[in-house]
Amino acid sequence: MGYSMFLAGLSHHDGKRTSPGYTLYTPMSAPAFYLIDMAGSVVHEWAAPTGTKTFYGTLLENGNLLAKLVDGTEVFGELGGNSGLMVEMDWDGNVVWEYQDALTHHDHVRRSNGNTIVVISDVLAPDTASKIKGGAPGTEADDGTIRGERLKEITPDGQVVWEWRAYDSLDLDADVPPPTGPRSTWLHCNALEELPGGDLLVSFNSLSRLMIIDKNTGKVKWRLNQGITNSQHNPTMLANGNILVFDNGASRNHSRVIEIVPETQEIVWEYTGAPPDSFFSFNISGAQRLPNGNTLICEGRSGRMFEVTQECETVWEFINPLVVDRVGQPSRQVFRAYRYAADSPEIGNRV
Repeated sequence: MGYSMFLAGLSHHDGKRTSPGYTLYTPMSAPAFYLIDMAGSVVHEWAAPTGTKTFYGTLLENGNLLAKLVDGTEVFGELGGNSGLMVEMDWDGNVVWEYQDALTHHDHVRRSNGNTIVVISDVLAPDTASKIKGGAPGTEADDGTIRGERLKEITPDGQVVWEWRAYDSLDLDADVPPPTGPRSTWLHCNALEELPGGDLLVSFNSLSRLMIIDKNTGKVKWRLNQGITNSQHNPTMLANGNILVFDNGASRNHSRVIEIVPETQEIVWEYTGAPPDSFFSFNISGAQRLPNGNTLICEGRSGRMFEVTQECETVWEFINPLVVDRVGQPSRQVFRAYRYAADSPEIGNRV
């Protein structure tokens, strides 16, 4: 199914086969975060704080919104997933917590202990950057630096209680970007999820690799083999222990959503377009496995969100109707979308 600039809102709803609930989505660079029902109607929204633009948000079990925002302080500008401000807003839109760092980007996760893990750009000095292999020669930053990654766990009062540095933990001989990739961003971590037990599932876009990091030791305890995904986003571990991930396919010009068995690295479920290039988002995007076994997919570049069955039949489709100016270009882009059941802790029958 192709994308039309003239089609917006709800286009399809097979109510007998969908997983009912409310969908939270965030048009990037927009004035608000939106919660819609299955008919595509906005039932709740959270306005972005004055002077900021939206990046994306998730709901916490207390019903609050944990959100990333662009506030103009970003060292590397607002593109590339950079967003310097994180806030927690209650259901009424009041900011009850915030954390600002001009080097934060992409993702975050709220731990059960109330702490938050964030992704931070780690600017490697030229002498250190020279040890990073791979990528196209001469594509470092103008000053010779390369951006690696740090993960930081911060307490509600902003204290750092744990930190992980990719440069100290990854394999500099194996974890290398492709020969045509830019050296300026060695890893480009675009997703982070805490697993049962506390380990961290991360996505390194520039490497086209997923990894699981042992939070206690900092060591990589699992890597996805190279060649399975290409510029992927939003991996999540399912209840069966498999990993669901949006495989963007930036270099092959079509996307897919796949379910991988970590132990064997076998793909046991896959959604692709028909023809394949009718489903393509070369950046952003995500996927969520729903309670009834269906999968909610966010084709982020076009702002298209749709739900498919295990047989890959589309049973719900919604296209972001809000067109905003994103760095001088009209955009409907959506980083991710999440479906919450009406009786879930996140919604708590508040709607």
